[in-house]
Amino acid sequence: MFDVLSITAPLFTLMFLGYLAVKTSILPSALLPGLARFVLYFCVPGVILSNFLRETQQPIFDPNFLQLYAVLGVLMLVIGFLLSRLIGKPPSQASIFALGGAVPNSMFVGLPILLQVTPDIAVQVLVMCVLVENALIIPVSLLVADAGTATQGSVGQRLLAIAKRMATNPMLICVLVGLSLSSLDIYAPLFLQTTLDMLAKAAAPAALIFIGGALVGHKVDGDLSAIVLTSALKLLIMPLLALILLQFGPELDPQLGVALVLVSASPMLSIYAIIASNYGVAKQAASIQVFATSASFVSLNLFLAYLLG
Repeated sequence: MFDVLSITAPLFTLMFLGYLAVKTSILPSALLPGLARFVLYFCVPGVILSNFLRETQQPIFDPNFLQLYAVLGVLMLVIGFLLSRLIGKPPSQASIFALGGAVPNSMFVGLPILLQVTPDIAVQVLVMCVLVENALIIPVSLLVADAGTATQGSVGQRLLAIAKRMATNPMLICVLVGLSLSSLDIYAPLFLQTTLDMLAKAAAPAALIFIGGALVGHKVDGDLSAIVLTSALKLLIMPLLALILLQFGPELDPQLGVALVLVSASPMLSIYAIIASNYGVAKQAASIQVFATSASFVSLNLFLAYLLG
């Protein structure tokens, strides 16, 4: 158990430091959006491009992992939507709660964990997760949510809005740029590779500080049924379903299997509350994020103990 805590304790310590920094105004809350943009537009490209533009890079895409992660995400959307409808949520809100249970924070929580547990494949897994999440799971969820909202316009307008969101997503852009350059055997010169590596090393600490700081001022209140359900979907049901799929799905490298479960056990994506604000459930989403992020200290350690035991 101490080995497990040695993996997760640094991550949650950094979150706690971020919380303290904002709570005591050492880091003003007004600077958090800037920190988030630094991570998203500098550190994330460093993580992704440093791997793609390295001459010694390994193959990025594993078809079996992509298939399993896509199936897992879609199943979680269906399960989350149906359960949310059962507790009386309208279709648009049910889809947003399902999104919270189906899309993990693969960049800001999953990656730091994988860098410690499966460092050789951490970036590979991140790239595959980013592709599936942004090209399949999030668009499907938002299409269903928009379909349940009369003011969202035609199907074509919804698809155009989702396409614009994908086209401006810095993670997807970096994946596509990196894939295109590496396929042409274009690699970064030494000075640029060193720069990208430095940015990549800053990604996890800066992201965790941001997550901790973003929790300041939010508290768990509101619709307890939605908070408990969505948190349980994300922290328990998704990683358990991942374990089941590993038993009955296509054969996967053991390290990729461990990575699949750990990413699945991460709390929901960091912009969850922002997305939810467009559908009238911003307060509930913020409460869900606070509760799930706090509870993940227990659930992540339990899944880590099982996987490494």
